[in-house]
Amino acid sequence: GGLTDAGGWQGSVQKLDLSGKPGLSLQAPAALQLGADGMVKLGAARLALLGGSLSLADFTRQANGALSSHGNARGIRLAELGPLLKLPVEHNLQFDADWGLSPSGQGQLALWRSGGDAQLPQSKGRPVPVGLKTARVDLDLDGRRLAFKLNLDSRFAQAQGQGSLPWNGGHIDGRTPVSGTLRASLPALSTLAELSGPGLELGGQLHASLDLSGPLAAPQALGQIRGEQLKFADRRTGVALGDGTLQARIDGRRLTLQQLRFVSGKGDVTASGSLDLSDDLPDARIKVALQSFSVFDRPGRRLVVSGQSELAFVGGKLSLVGRIRADQGRIGLPKLGAPDLSGDVVVVGRQPPEPSAFASMPLTVALDLDLGDRFRFTGQGLDVELSGLVHVSANPGEAPAARGQVRVVKGRYKAYGQDLDIAFGVITFNGPLDNPLLNVQAKRRLSPVGAGVEVSGSVAAPKVRLTSDEPMAEKDRLAWLVLGRAASGDRDNNDLAASAGMMLAGSINDHIGLFDDLGVSSRKEKTLSNGTVSPAEQVVTVGRQLTRELYLGYEYGISSADQAVKLAYQLSKGWSVILRAGTAMSAESRYTLRFD
Repeated sequence: GGLTDAGGWQGSVQKLDLSGKPGLSLQAPAALQLGADGMVKLGAARLALLGGSLSLADFTRQANGALSSHGNARGIRLAELGPLLKLPVEHNLQFDADWGLSPSGQGQLALWRSGGDAQLPQSKGRPVPVGLKTARVDLDLDGRRLAFKLNLDSRFAQAQGQGSLPWNGGHIDGRTPVSGTLRASLPALSTLAELSGPGLELGGQLHASLDLSGPLAAPQALGQIRGEQLKFADRRTGVALGDGTLQARIDGRRLTLQQLRFVSGKGDVTASGSLDLSDDLPDARIKVALQSFSVFDRPGRRLVVSGQSELAFVGGKLSLVGRIRADQGRIGLPKLGAPDLSGDVVVVGRQPPEPSAFASMPLTVALDLDLGDRFRFTGQGLDVELSGLVHVSANPGEAPAARGQVRVVKGRYKAYGQDLDIAFGVITFNGPLDNPLLNVQAKRRLSPVGAGVEVSGSVAAPKVRLTSDEPMAEKDRLAWLVLGRAASGDRDNNDLAASAGMMLAGSINDHIGLFDDLGVSSRKEKTLSNGTVSPAEQVVTVGRQLTRELYLGYEYGISSADQAVKLAYQLSKGWSVILRAGTAMSAESRYTLRFD
């Protein structure tokens, strides 16, 4: 090129290459004109930029600073801006653009996704694709105001927005006022379950309609949030919430929860309150009302509750107060599980478990728990119905404490291979939640002498002793408890030793829960109806208590190898009918009358 008569310069750019990231390369010569007054004019040009192409129809900068330009961009790869723009998600997004700007300050810009997708991180497994369908921004400048439109459509959410702000000659900062509207929706919350793992099930839709205003750096929102057919289910705990609805209102930096309602079982739970974000620390107060609400319902575990509670987060401190009553409860511990390592055991090479989010939270609790009159607990040999009221409290930095009593209304306790009826049971809380005081008395079912056990002390240091309704030696108490009769010499010592040898199998059965009776009993010598004599021997017994009075079992003689199916019915405390079918058939009616 060369100088013009007006003192400017006119020519062409033959070659232009910028290495590095982002890079730029001129694909064909482009005309260039420089005016003496500062005017710059670039003719049609084609550039390779950010992995795509940029076609420039014209570009002019007037001497007074006014700009004009027209052109388009195709296949621009956002990842090429990595050193300048790093997004918190993995992506391979590509964008196209068209623009036009006149010297009068009017113009348009359209930017849209033309390919690629983004992947959301997941704690376990591969990243989850967003499934972008549409991502588009349109800008329209009339010289005084800049109007914008937003359209986003993906597998998880949709959003449409529009608004405007003053142009001010291009001087826009965080104090520039903005006004607009935003409509957003999550049409299928079930898709969000992919981000949390297979044990969680979500459902329903969320919709938001908001008006935006205020400074660009901190716009304020005003509008409504609605939720329909909401569902939350956790297969691991059995918690299932369904048919949920949400009504909430946003006013600036305050969220008012007008109502959140879930249906579970024959009842429901409703929550209302507010969340204030105007200060550095959020201020939240939520009231929760439960009415015959089924917290969880699965085999071996069911809990229906009613009550009122309030959850507050004020000044960085979380508090929970209220009163909850169990309308119906059935809690069963698993029959058998793998042993757990003690908390002070460190396995080399294994990552330590992450602490709970509540472990370091300044939590204060004042909660009254009423077990009601239909609460059943099974596990570890226990099958009991409980009632009582316990006040649970906790303060930051302190272990949870409880005060109150839980009474055993009725129930059974399996010990020494026997079903023991609990005659009296009280669990007293007066300190640490995990170490209450015990006072439990249990007796062998229909025992003529009331043989049983008494448990006292605390959970951490329990004391167990044998009991009976009348004075007798400890050996006799043990015999009545294990064998169902008094000790009568060295042979019963062997019987007790054999029964003790079966305790391990019995304790395993207590965990597994296959049988109600598993052990060794003693059978006395007797003469059968055909005249033959059945000698005394040890008998392995396996049986199941079908009802409180009806028992079905199987007997195997250790010495004789005799086998029999036994059916026993207890008519009263001293009278029973016993039928046996096997190697030998027999029927007997037994009435026991003691004179000692």
